[in-house]
Amino acid sequence: LIIDDRDAKRAATTLGITCVGTLTILLESGRLKLLDFEHSLKRLSETTSFRISPNLYREVLREFRESP
Repeated sequence: LIIDDRDAKRAATTLGITCVGTLTILLESGRLKLLDFEHSLKRLSETTSFRISPNLYREVLREFRESP
């Protein structure tokens, strides 16, 4: 299940449903070169209601840049 809402994710996990978030999908897609990760992350945070803290934004960018 692709889900970002913390409470809903917790409830789904309790039911045994495997969950991933939008950032995980973007990160893996970027690593596989299916999309431009940095551009997609920037667009997601600027043009949608998706919210990400500045610290997490930097952390995810760093993780992507350091991945093989």
